[in-house]
Amino acid sequence: MELATLPPQLPLPRWVWVTSKAKQNLLLSNPNFAVDLARVRERRAQAYKASRGALRDTFLHRQQVLGLYRKILRTARQIPNEGDRHYVKKWAEEEFKRNKGATEEAVIRMMIAQGNLQLQELERSLQLAKS
Repeated sequence: MELATLPPQLPLPRWVWVTSKAKQNLLLSNPNFAVDLARVRERRAQAYKASRGALRDTFLHRQQVLGLYRKILRTARQIPNEGDRHYVKKWAEEEFKRNKGATEEAVIRMMIAQGNLQLQELERSLQLAKS
C-alpha cells in the first residue's frame, strides 16, 4: 500500500517521512492533515524550547552555586583564627552537600540568595574584626 493511498482514518506512524508528493496527496485526501502537521511541529518546537530553557537555567544555577561556594571559601581564608576558619569551611561544605539534590528552581534561587546574605554577613564580621 502506498503512503499516499492510506485511508485518512489511519494515523501516520512516527517514523514515516512524508515526501512533498505524498504530502500533497494526503492534503487532498485529508483536509485535517495540514492542521495536524502544524500542531505537531508547534508542539515539538515548544518542547525543544522548554528543554533548552531548562538546561540553560540549570547551567546558570550551577555557575552561581559554584561561584558562591568559592567566594565563601576565599572569605574563610581571611579568618585569622585557625579553629574558626576550619569551622566555616566545614559548615560551607556540609551545607552545600546537604542541598546538593535540590531540583526545584525556586528553591535553588532562594538558597542562593540566602547563601549570598550569609556571605555578606561573614564579610562584614571580618571587616569589623580588622578595624
